[in-house]
Amino acid sequence: MAAPAPVARKRRVGRWQVGLLGLLILLLVAAGAGLWWIDTPSGHRFIAARITQLRPASGLRIGLGRIEGSVYKQMVLRDVTMGDPNGTVATAPVAYLDWYPFAWFSNRLDIDRLHIPRMTFDRMPVLKPSGEKKPILPGFDIRLADLRIERIELGKAIAGQPRLAFVKGRADIRSGRAVIALDARSPDAGDALRLSLDSRPDDGRFDLEALALAPKGGVLAKLSGINRPFVGRVTGSGDWKLWKGQALLSIEGKRPSRLDISQSEGRAKIRGTVEGAALGSSLAGRLADPRVRIEAEGMLAQRILSGHLRLQSSAVRLDATGGIDLGRSSFDNLLIDLSVPRAGALLKNASSDGLVARMRLRGAFGTAAYEYLLTAKRLSLGKTRIEGLRSEGKGRLALSDTTVIPLNLTA
Repeated sequence: MAAPAPVARKRRVGRWQVGLLGLLILLLVAAGAGLWWIDTPSGHRFIAARITQLRPASGLRIGLGRIEGSVYKQMVLRDVTMGDPNGTVATAPVAYLDWYPFAWFSNRLDIDRLHIPRMTFDRMPVLKPSGEKKPILPGFDIRLADLRIERIELGKAIAGQPRLAFVKGRADIRSGRAVIALDARSPDAGDALRLSLDSRPDDGRFDLEALALAPKGGVLAKLSGINRPFVGRVTGSGDWKLWKGQALLSIEGKRPSRLDISQSEGRAKIRGTVEGAALGSSLAGRLADPRVRIEAEGMLAQRILSGHLRLQSSAVRLDATGGIDLGRSSFDNLLIDLSVPRAGALLKNASSDGLVARMRLRGAFGTAAYEYLLTAKRLSLGKTRIEGLRSEGKGRLALSDTTVIPLNLTA
């Protein structure tokens, strides 16, 4: 009497399999319908509305009037705007985008063409620190075959007076390879910025050429903060086994800053001098006066930059060892030793003997844990003289708020 049980079990298993197959078919149909709907006018309006409603913590705002064409290949974007908490920063009446959105599933941003006939750029955006740990270097491949912005109307806040500019270029960055070409100019101001990089380790190629021409009153002089005419150039050639290059920067035709750069088997070296005049009248410029000697050696692996840096002038000497994780935007046990033989470069009416500061940084840039030690045989501030100075402490940085530095000071 118990014999029919296996047949019943087989029927139940068969029904379960049919039900699962039906569910999968229903899900596929729903997904296909969703993909079809996204590329309809109502789907385009839905995407544009969602983009406009995005509210990242940085305060960046992107507006999009409407989408024409196909979101899966060739799109026409109308009334594109970019803003910050203070209002609109840039606008473009129309932008043409040819791309492959499904490439994102293989961790690639793949764009055939981004063409903007005209845009206005009124001022630089003022964004809020998000506090999030975001990589400095992207963790995905980028291919931009054709970038063209034919007319950029720059506002007074950017260039000091209204200026016109254009940009064209292309980029292919993937799997350790980088091929980049960029040409940006301001015809009415006379500015020119060109970059050509061909770095293909598998083919043994590593060629670099960059040139910046910044005339008086031009766009680059204003944006760089130098506010004086300058010419900068970086050149280099070779391969990934041995590469040599040079960087030059001349301001107002004066003695140029010069850095000799070499790279062997992934390890880079930099030697040279930077003129204090290149840094202006800021604190950095005073510390570098009349010039600062630079010696650096390190390597970049798995988006971690590690090595040693030495900066030395008549006023200061700085040594830094350790690493910076560009993928996690964090310090990797970075040790900094700073000695100041000429304290007057830091503060007026100050002098010192044996003023030394040491610091250790670990963790995310904005909230890194730090330890410090400050000592001096003698520190004079005007008529006040302090001997045997020592202070130490530890805490955390708070770039988005007030950083409290603990003092345990003896003298």
